Amino acid sequence: MVKARKELHVLQKLYGLMAEIFKMQPWKLIFENDLFAVQEPDGGEPAFISIMGELGEHRAVGAYIGALG
Repeated sequence: MVKARKELHVLQKLYGLMAEIFKMQPWKLIFENDLFAVQEPDGGEPAFISIMGELGEHRAVGAYIGALG
């Protein structure tokens, strides 16, 4: 039961973050073929982020981990 509560908390946080991204409408500013990278301060592998949805067909955020991603 504790695991299910923890998973529910993670899902609630994820949906909240998705709502914030939707409000920001980054697909109006970033083209689908543009990527940007983010990296944790501890120096882990970078994640390359793709914002999709400029044509209005769908909206998504993709994260590709590492140089091979």
